[in-house]
Amino acid sequence: MRRRVLPILAVSLLAGAALTGCTTAGAANSSADLCVPGIGPGALRDSVRISGDNAETFRVGSLADADLLNSERSLTVAADDRSAVAGEGSIVTGTLAYVDAATSAVLRNSPEFMQGGGTEVFLASSGDVFSASLLCAAPGDVVSVVLSEQDSAGFNYMGGKLLLIAEITDVSGVAAEGRAQALPSGFPAVTTDADGRPGVVLPPQEAPADSRDAARIKGTGEVVAAEQIVIGNVLSVNWSGDVQQNTWQTMVMSFGSEEATQSRFRAALTGYPIGSQVVVIDAGEGGAVVHVVDILAAV
Repeated sequence: MRRRVLPILAVSLLAGAALTGCTTAGAANSSADLCVPGIGPGALRDSVRISGDNAETFRVGSLADADLLNSERSLTVAADDRSAVAGEGSIVTGTLAYVDAATSAVLRNSPEFMQGGGTEVFLASSGDVFSASLLCAAPGDVVSVVLSEQDSAGFNYMGGKLLLIAEITDVSGVAAEGRAQALPSGFPAVTTDADGRPGVVLPPQEAPADSRDAARIKGTGEVVAAEQIVIGNVLSVNWSGDVQQNTWQTMVMSFGSEEATQSRFRAALTGYPIGSQVVVIDAGEGGAVVHVVDILAAV
């Protein structure tokens, strides 16, 4: 299976939006009744019609001729279950198609499009037009966004209007959620604040000589495989208490797969369910480092 974290034209969506100031609104269990999309419908409301059951047979019907001044969002397919919707900072998994809004020609789509398998990861955020369109999306939704010429140019599509159609397969919050369980002896204590941001309290003892890992929160999602790209947050602290990395202060990141990663702890995440918070003690060269990792998505 071909795996990608982001589509070509949307490469800045996850890399360009910071998860600062997130509250519980970013959780995947945000109330749909209170959720307001970042972009609303307009003249083309309910005019996007799609057909086909896979990427090869996918087609888009002709759109009404409208001189759009602003980009518009609509739900082409609305999921019945809206108990979990994307809030500010939520991680959204799905597939994406690019369509010329004037001709309805499909320019590019995910090979897994219309088959219910999410291979793209996006950030729901008010930071840009596409990310804002994902706010309030639920698994099972098909979100259609007709971009104005100005917004289309931001996706390197010049002289026309771009239609983005996103098939949503999963939505997750910005932190692992669930009951915390005790860590084995020799592990540091981990605490979290009201937003799920972790802190580490190191034990008054020598750093362990061997690497080890354990789940503080056990998720309920699919089990991470070695070849999957993992998305999440991490706090890394050495045994002296110095913070080496803290994505909670910047943005979520990709930890890659076991074969392609720059994170020394990535292999330790394999076998844990999505939604877990995993504590990894890396006793490698340069001294022991404690990594508190929230696994938010995997593709």
